[in-house]
Amino acid sequence: MIKNGSTKTFLLKYQESNDMPVRAINFKPSRSTKLKLRALAKRYEVSITIDESESEKVFVRVMKILQPDYAMNFQISDRSSLYEEIEEKVGEVIMCYRMKLPIVLFNELNKQFKQKHSLIARWFRRPKAPLEGKRPIDVLKEDGGLDKIMGMLERMKTGDFS
Repeated sequence: MIKNGSTKTFLLKYQESNDMPVRAINFKPSRSTKLKLRALAKRYEVSITIDESESEKVFVRVMKILQPDYAMNFQISDRSSLYEEIEEKVGEVIMCYRMKLPIVLFNELNKQFKQKHSLIARWFRRPKAPLEGKRPIDVLKEDGGLDKIMGMLERMKTGDFS
């Protein structure tokens, strides 16, 4: 345990040359949760930081190791489902990493498709008229591709298809 003023940081690490920590700040998870989180971090090569604020809100950051573009911050409302919610977000970060999908784009798609990942994956692989008949996954590789896709999503949200 490391003490920084009034903040207590519990480092829940597994010992390997590439240390991928699970850190809990002002929050001490149960032993079984610690073990499950360490296994999750090791399996997917992510770091997990859990921070409980003074207002008893639990904030979590999941980040792919050595890939800071693939990080997600979120708040957990129910402490009893802590592991399940973190596991779901780790899955989302890994999906973005594998698809080379920016988190900002994934978050927007998640909102519009109500977190239905199979619809997001299908949408990404089908040609779209506003993208000149190209697939969003191909447009994303072009210069300015992210802006084109985000613009199209904004038009979808507002109903502007002119």
